[in-house]
Amino acid sequence: MKKQPIEKEFILIVVGVAISFFIQDHLVSMLFRVSIYLVLSYTMHLCFKFTGDLFLGQGLFFGIGAYAAMVGMVSGLGFSLAMSLGVGCVILAGLVCWPFLMRLWGNSYTVAGLCLFLFFENLVRIQRWLTGGSDGLYSSLRLPTRPVLALMLFLTGLVVYLGNYLWEHRWGLQARMLKEDMDVAQSLGINPSLARFRFYVFTVVIVGISGGLSSLCLGYINPGLVFSPGFTLIPLAVSILAWARGNRPWTFVLLIVGMQELINYLGLGLEALLVGIVLILLPFYLERYGGAHGGV
Repeated sequence: MKKQPIEKEFILIVVGVAISFFIQDHLVSMLFRVSIYLVLSYTMHLCFKFTGDLFLGQGLFFGIGAYAAMVGMVSGLGFSLAMSLGVGCVILAGLVCWPFLMRLWGNSYTVAGLCLFLFFENLVRIQRWLTGGSDGLYSSLRLPTRPVLALMLFLTGLVVYLGNYLWEHRWGLQARMLKEDMDVAQSLGINPSLARFRFYVFTVVIVGISGGLSSLCLGYINPGLVFSPGFTLIPLAVSILAWARGNRPWTFVLLIVGMQELINYLGLGLEALLVGIVLILLPFYLERYGGAHGGV
């Protein structure tokens, strides 16, 4: 896979930030949801592009970051300390999970990430003193949506920039070499665990920050909201399609999430069904067209 120019992404980010201060509130909310999936999709795609790891546990760190930040805000810590608490909890959770993941590769790594997500999600759900149960947690202080949207788009830009910068950086070259031929990479003294761990930590931190920002912006949180499977499944579909077809992730994010928003606007209540259809058709699409890079 060749290094792609990033000018289009940055133009879209600048345009998105600019128009967010002029469009109506309900359109800002829609763009905010799109920005969440942009961050999650680009983060998953970055790791997949460099290491070949499809980590299906990123929804776990999104949820932990969201809950920790909200608990901090409800406790009166203020925005900066609440976000710091969220990031700290996410890093701690990531360090706890890494020993179970570091020796796994390929499909085993992917399945293990999903299992960790399901395990810790249920572990958090039963802590009703923390989560507020089905009623969730509320905060009387909410961050304004438009500046938070700008921050989310900035996070997307950061991921895009780092992906471009790391392509020829030593860390990126080491990860790509491991992905292509592990034996050769190890013979050159490359540590597989360390090379993958760098990208894993990056994923954990960025996803956790996006979770914290989203919860503080909404001012409300419950387990079903932040531990939604869509936060993992949609980025998964986007990452695979973007890799197989050689396209940029934002095209598939806008397509899938845009269709979701249209269905939601029409009041059909079929958003989850749409995600299911996309995931069902995905393997048939890849099987038929093969992909610009010979499939996945």
